[in-house]
Amino acid sequence: MEYREMEYKLGQVGPAGGIVFTKYEYQNYKTIDRILYLEAIPANYEFNAAWGLLDKSAPTSESIGATRGKHNTEAIVAASIGEESAAGRCINLTFGGYKDWFLPDVLALERMYEWRYTIGGFKKEIYWSSTEGGHWGGTERDALIVSFINGESSHAYKASELRVRAVREFMVLL
Repeated sequence: MEYREMEYKLGQVGPAGGIVFTKYEYQNYKTIDRILYLEAIPANYEFNAAWGLLDKSAPTSESIGATRGKHNTEAIVAASIGEESAAGRCINLTFGGYKDWFLPDVLALERMYEWRYTIGGFKKEIYWSSTEGGHWGGTERDALIVSFINGESSHAYKASELRVRAVREFMVLL
């Protein structure tokens, strides 16, 4: 993970040239000592892809939270779901001199929807998250999605070709 020394504002251009859309503050004995930020890659790097094959599962990719998208993406790739999958293509992206892009988990994707006008360039389509659907009301044959038409989260079959917008994380030490 990259460590920076300056704080960022939401909506500001991040170190890789994406737009910062969320931050998580961490405390050590009642004092905030570090901030984890997520930045979204610019719209011209979006693509369509399948989440993965229906018969392949990445069991550890069912978690959600501050840094789960990166963990989920690594679990999906480790399950040999394929370089052409949404996660495989995200993990192989290089932009702004950085190669640490990943498929956001469903919470980060919902946050991207909230900040869609500031981030810019989203199509009124369905976007993949890295969160597998098995424990979230779906089956292992689907993964969680967010509609950028109405902001609703749901499930879709992993073989469906949907939109993908990669993100990366970086940390500021205070």
